[in-house]
Formats: sequence, C-alpha cells, structure tokens
Amino acid sequence: MNRPLIDEDFENSKVRIKLVDPTGRAIGKLKYQVKQGKKTILQGETDQDGRIKEFLSRIGAPLSINVERFTTKDMKCIREVTPWTEIFSVILVSGKVKEKMPLEPNEGNSGSYRRKTYIVRAGDTLGAIARCNGTTAKEIAALNNMEVETIIHPGQILKLPVLEQAGTASKTAPSPAKTKPQSQPESRHPPISSTPPTPPKEEKPVPIQKSPNPEENKNPTAADTQTTQSRGENGSPKTTASLTCPGACIKVGDKGPLVEEINIRLTGFGGTASDSIPLNIFTNKTKAAVMQFQTDYMGTVATGKVCGLTLAAIDALRIQFPIDIATMKCRCNHCSGFGHEFTDSSEAKIFSNKEKTKYIEGTEYPGIHRALLWALRAAIFYLESTSKCPGYKFLKISSGYRCWHDNALHARTTTNHMGNALDIQFNKKETTTRCAEHDIETIRSKIFIKYLGAQLGWTESNKLSLESAKDGATSWVHVDVRQYEQQYKASRYYATTQSSADGDSMLDIAQRENRLALLCCSGIDAIKRPFASTQAASESGIEKRLDISTLSVSQKGIYFIKAWEQCKLQAYNDSRGYCTIGWGRVIDFQKCETLNTRENSRKYNLEITQIEAEKLFLEDIEKTQTIIKSKIQVPLFQHEYDALASLIFNIGSFKKCPILLSKLNTKDYNGCCDEFADITNNSTPGLIARRNGEMKLFRNNFYNTTH
Repeated sequence: MNRPLIDEDFENSKVRIKLVDPTGRAIGKLKYQVKQGKKTILQGETDQDGRIKEFLSRIGAPLSINVERFTTKDMKCIREVTPWTEIFSVILVSGKVKEKMPLEPNEGNSGSYRRKTYIVRAGDTLGAIARCNGTTAKEIAALNNMEVETIIHPGQILKLPVLEQAGTASKTAPSPAKTKPQSQPESRHPPISSTPPTPPKEEKPVPIQKSPNPEENKNPTAADTQTTQSRGENGSPKTTASLTCPGACIKVGDKGPLVEEINIRLTGFGGTASDSIPLNIFTNKTKAAVMQFQTDYMGTVATGKVCGLTLAAIDALRIQFPIDIATMKCRCNHCSGFGHEFTDSSEAKIFSNKEKTKYIEGTEYPGIHRALLWALRAAIFYLESTSKCPGYKFLKISSGYRCWHDNALHARTTTNHMGNALDIQFNKKETTTRCAEHDIETIRSKIFIKYLGAQLGWTESNKLSLESAKDGATSWVHVDVRQYEQQYKASRYYATTQSSADGDSMLDIAQRENRLALLCCSGIDAIKRPFASTQAASESGIEKRLDISTLSVSQKGIYFIKAWEQCKLQAYNDSRGYCTIGWGRVIDFQKCETLNTRENSRKYNLEITQIEAEKLFLEDIEKTQTIIKSKIQVPLFQHEYDALASLIFNIGSFKKCPILLSKLNTKDYNGCCDEFADITNNSTPGLIARRNGEMKLFRNNFYNTTH
C-alpha cells in the first residue's frame, strides 16, 4: 500500500563538510567561506579534523565552498555541492597540502665548500688581480660571467677561482696554526686566504612529522619523503629524496566493497573464495591471487598488495578481454533470458518419479555468476599468452543459462546451468573447427587447472569445478561454481546486463570509498580525475546509464508495481489502519469506519469504478516520478529507475531512506541497492518480499512479479 505522496520531504538539510588534501588527510585551521549564491552564510576555520562547522541549508539549494589561498590569502571556490537529504555529509578534496616540517639549524659543512672573493678598488684591472691571486684574467671573467674586456668598478665583488678542489685539502698544505704564511711579492692586493676543511658532521634525515591526531593519519601520504642534506657542486645546500611505500595499499585483513570486487575479478588467478569468509574480506587467498595477477598480467614485482596501479590493471583486463553476456542467455523463448527464480521444476511440469507426484528441487539464480565471467576473462588472457598454452583461442559460449522450461524442452533435469555454469568452446588459431578430446584436455589442464586453480570434479568447496571427458565434456570446457557456499551465491553476485557483468571501474569504487592515498600512490590525480565509468562504458560499447530527466516508468515497471499492489474498488483499511482505495491510494489517515459517517459521506468517495482506479494510479505514478526527479542527481538504467519508482510509490518519499538517497547520489549504486533491505516497517513479511523483488530489479534487471 502507498501512503499519500509528499513532494517536499524535509525543508532543511543538516550539512556536514570535511576538507581533506589529495592524500586523504584532514586540513586543519584552514579559513573557509560557504556561499549560497553571492551571500556568505558561514565562515571560519576548519577544526583539527578538517571539519567545517555544521550548519543548516535549504534542501536543493546549491552551495559553493571557498577556502583561503596559502599565498595571496584571497578565497577560492574548490567545489559546489547541493544538499539532498535531511543529513548531508560530504568529504571534499582540496588541492592544498599542509605539512608541519621541523626545521633543524644547519650551519653547513665548513670543509666541503670554499670560495674566494675580491672587492675591486680604484685602479684595479682583471690582469693585476689575476697575477696577485695565482690565476688568469680569463678564468676570473668566466667565473663572473663577463668578458675580459669588461670594465670593472670600485666596490664591485668578484669571485676568484680556488686552486684546490672544493671539499678537499692539499696533502702538503700546512696547518695555519703551526706555520707562518708564505711570503708574497709586494702588491697593493694582499692575498685572500681560505680556511682548510674540517671533517663533515654526520647529518640525520629530517622525517616528515605525523599529526598527533590519529584520524589524520588513517590515509597516509602517497609517499613519505626521507631527506639527507649535503651541498651541491656550487656549494648551495641540496636535498635528495627517496620515496618509500606508505602502506596505503589494500592488504590482508582489509575489508569493504572494493575488496569484494577484487575477489570477484581475480577469481581466475588461482581462486579467491575462502571457506566461510565473506568475499568483502582480503584473505591470504586474495593475496595469492593478487601476486599471480601482478606477475602474469602486469609483469611487475609481486607484492600481494593492491595499489592504484593494480586497480588500473584490473580495469584494463576488463577492457582488453570483453565478455558478451547476451550470448549466455537462455534460449527457451519462455523466460527473459535468465529464468524466473523458480525454486523447483513445478512450473515446467518436470517430475522426479513415474507417478508424477514429486518435483525436482533447483533454484533459478538471477543471472550468470560474475565469478564465472571474470574467470573466463582470465582463461582468454592465458590462452593469448603464448608462453602459457600456445595455439588456442576462445571460440564461443556453447551453453550458458538454462531455466526449467529449457530443461523441459530438452528432457534435462540438471540445475548447474541455472546461473552457475558455462560451457566454453575453443579452436586452434589456424582453424575454425572447435577443439575436441586431446586439445580440450590440454586447455583444461594447462589453463583452467594450472592457472585458474580449478578442480576436476566437485570434491572441494569454494573452487571452480570442471567436468571431465568421462562426464561428457569432450568438445567443450564446462566450468561451474556449484561447490561455492551459499553465502557466495547472493543475488548481488549475479549479472543479467553487460553493465552488471563488468561492474564499475575499480578506480571509481576506490574514489567512492575515499581511498585517495591509494589512488595517489600510483600517480593518479584524485582531484582532477572524474568518475570514469560512463566514459569507459562508452569506449567499450557497454550500455550507459541515462540522465534522470529522460526516464519515465516503463510498461514493465507499471506491471511490476501493480503486481505488489491490490486494486479494490471499495474502501478498505490497509495494514496500518488507513482508509485506502484503488491501487493503494490512501483516502485519509483514519479508518474507513470513521469516515463512513453521515457528515463525511459527501466529502469522501468510498467506492469507485475501475476506470477511476486507473486514473488515480496514473496520478500517483506521476507524483512518484516528480519526487524521484527532484531528489536524484545521477544517471540511472531503466530497471534501476523502475525499482525506485516501486519503492517511492510504496513509501511515499525518501524521508524513510536518506542513506539510500545519499549513496545513490554519490554513484554508490550497489550500496544504494543494499539499503532497500532496511525499509521494511519493522520486518513486515510482505514488505521484506517486496524489497527483495525491488533489489533484484535494481541490481539484476529482473522483473519478478511472482510472490
């Protein structure tokens, strides 16, 4: 049932802003101004955690965030933001880096550098000065960037060449404390003496000082600088820097959506699933897969840690080896390509006994498991790496998804291909004939078992499994995830569209998680780099999300919403006790018995026709779309839009799900989808089922109307 639709969910937004530098560390004591148009609504200094003072702003009103320049002290706009939720929290990246550097007094190395100077007097010439100092006029001129013929003036300071190399002492030079100066010929120009060098002091590196606030040190700099001080050839101090890894890379023990994607996408590099450990945790198996990927695909030193370059390489793997999920659709002409999520064979009338009284259990999963898709990419990579298994190439998918109705058409009872298996054909590079027998056995053993970590048969859990030739796989490689634990078969791991099969750019996901130091450690500009999913999708031919203004609820979306509602032409009390009519239109927040009185009989229409019900339904759909388009600021796929329309039609506004809206407007589409599960009105069974259906529609493009 839907409640009255409210366009204005909440008037004001509580705005919380934190400023960080490109390495992800907070910028404290930075002067700022927050403007709404030309009006300054807030100004001050950030606290030690880089936070701007919390303030209220009207929802939908654009704000410009300005900060003080370090040099000129004027203000510069670094970002414009628009609050869209009741509590709007955002982390902004500024190009500024404030670092406290302890300065140690350094008097230099008294013995590593010497120079001689001479103040010109009246009547001096370059030749006379040169003769008195054991050099030539040409040498003095060259040292002072002048010509020999240049006129010199009294009071002018000239550099004179030092006979000994700077930083060394003559082996025969006597100590001035023990010997008298050598006699010089009479001259108006007394010689300029220099002090012999003393042994240099050993100088310690000056480390970068870390902030005492542990929050600022969560994301360390892309590379800490260790310095040693010495002097250059011209005597000026110099600093040499050596870059050391700061530990920003993802490693064993880390967790989150980015780690989950790493585990999915590196399945084909030895396997990543570990017994009873969620895929969003970086395990030792993940480390081993990362090392194999770094060695075999990237050709770099295997560290087992994931930095920005490794993420970029995973994105490159996706583009270099495209997989067309459309070739894996079911061919039954009964389902949409990926089943109906039936849990047994009853709908297809397939029985397990002669009496036809028992059905066969088996779930139609909502798409193809993404681990299979990425494993196939890895297999193609290894096939094209001639040193691994020369002479073969990928031909086609001979069998992908097979639903219960397809089984009925072909008199099958197997359930592997209901989203968890692929049959893959290969051929030799010089022919178009598909490989069979010995060639298939070679590919199975030298690629899938050796490099992908697959097993022959189904003995071990959480590994890719292969059918043997004895099982009938003589001219194809059958690979499946049948032995995966049920936690690895959640609906979010299945794909029905090309976009969900490929997933977002790994760099986009890292940026959404504010792993700025991770991006910086590979030289990626985390400030100037836009989210690249749309561009990458365009370049690779993948369908793109569309601007929200171009979308409207599809006909399939209308059917989907109606399937979860009821059309009643007489008023009734819904589950909350509100008087309702038609397709869930709430008449008033009272019971029908209260409204059905003599004084209210003219005010409320408690009985309508089917035509009137359809008219009210379309009005509510329009109000739903108005709310969606006023709050959402990112592009969507049609099925994502339809899922949101079903949600808002049901709950009336985004007021009950500000976190969902916040994640969606920061392009965290997976995180947004997960939030559907929390909008169930204290776990009402009917709403739990509806939210699950909306989640599968949002994530998997699966319009399931059976419940």
